[in-house]
Amino acid sequence: MTCYEFAIHSFELLNIKTHVMKKIITTIALLLSFFSSSQNYDYIWTGLVNEDWSNSLNWMNSAGNIDGLIPNSNHNVLCPSNAFNPLKSFPEGSECNTLTIDASYNTFVVQSNVPTNHLVCNSLIVDNSNGIYGVQINSGKIEVLGDLLNKGYIRLIGGEFKIHGNVGNYSYFFVYSNALVDVNGNFNNEISSTLSYLRLVSNSEISIAGNLNWNETIALYPNSKMHVDGNITMGASSNAIIHNGSEIYCKGNWDAALASNFTPNVSSKVIFNGDSQQFCNLGYGNNNYFQNVEVNKPNDTLIILQDEVMINGDFDLTQGVLKIENATLDVNGDFNSLNPFSKVVFSQASSRLELSGVNNTIAGGVSNNGTVCYDRVGDQSIATINYFNLEIENEGVKNITNSWVNWIWNDLHVFTQAEFEIDGFLFLNGQNILSEGVLKINESIFYALNQSGSFIVNSTGSINFTDNSNEGRLLLRS
Repeated sequence: MTCYEFAIHSFELLNIKTHVMKKIITTIALLLSFFSSSQNYDYIWTGLVNEDWSNSLNWMNSAGNIDGLIPNSNHNVLCPSNAFNPLKSFPEGSECNTLTIDASYNTFVVQSNVPTNHLVCNSLIVDNSNGIYGVQINSGKIEVLGDLLNKGYIRLIGGEFKIHGNVGNYSYFFVYSNALVDVNGNFNNEISSTLSYLRLVSNSEISIAGNLNWNETIALYPNSKMHVDGNITMGASSNAIIHNGSEIYCKGNWDAALASNFTPNVSSKVIFNGDSQQFCNLGYGNNNYFQNVEVNKPNDTLIILQDEVMINGDFDLTQGVLKIENATLDVNGDFNSLNPFSKVVFSQASSRLELSGVNNTIAGGVSNNGTVCYDRVGDQSIATINYFNLEIENEGVKNITNSWVNWIWNDLHVFTQAEFEIDGFLFLNGQNILSEGVLKINESIFYALNQSGSFIVNSTGSINFTDNSNEGRLLLRS
């Protein structure tokens, strides 16, 4: 061996020894850092050999030893962010009691990339000191039999994430389109010192069997869906980002009396699909409104509880009952109810339904109480049903066309600049009939039956018989 070759060989040996020494020193430092906080954990993930849960050489026990065992369902486990390798492989049978993931550094500590992965833990804690990362699932399954506490970053790109208990979310919880996410308990989007953020990216979906306690930010991107079997409660600090085509399904009550920013985009929808009564309070006046709403369960009764609830788009009463208490439901789009068994119920004289859509259908009719007001600025069709109180407001022709007899059982009020056009038969039995606008009678019969009532056309009002056949009739019972 020449001197040159000897020198090269010696240098290579030195490099190898240096590398080994570095690894030994790093391992010792790592073990010491683990051991200092290991009293609360039975096993600590080191990832010393590879990324596989089932390899016992990747685990250190609370005494600081590698004992040749892997955790079971009785053991509390820590996965630190400074392990040699992240945890990526956990075959069927991988389990522990409480799994704590330290998300102190900018790396995903647990990354599920294997389709056959299945990790089961009784509870899961994603902790965060400085960083934001924690868990990412691309494929495979992580199952939490109890509760999840998230203070890091959970990113669900694919696979399955199932929580049998409750979720306490204080940080980032992102759901992508290929992920299956089920929460059997409540989802609590808590007030956080940083940002509590549930985000459903486009075409994604989440199912929550319990309640949704909505504090801070929840974002639904285009065509995403959120199913909530319990109540939805929006706190004073709640923030909603609701994009086009997204849907929220609610089986419980909707309480947003404290909310100040619920302004969903056009074509988004809230579907009330409960099996009994559902109370709705949106806190009108706090910059809150629904975009489109549907009630679609036969045994469901959606109750507008108090104040005013605004719907910027359409209201579809597909099945079930709409009940308005001491409140006003203001629908800017069309009111669509083709089901003759779906009725609008007014529980009090102060109950109001205000309709601004062009076309309105209420096949099941309204109860003998409350007021329906048609107030579109422009022409508008009026549902051909019986009314208790009927109001006609704003510019444009409001037309009712029927082939049978319809009744107004109490008061009719046509406001200034409004035109109420009748094609058919309309009987009035109320105490007060006041026209400050135009009453147009087209080959029709308009019959006021109440002998003790008043029929007043003031100085701004008029009555027009618009046909040429002399068939139009205004009859006042004496």
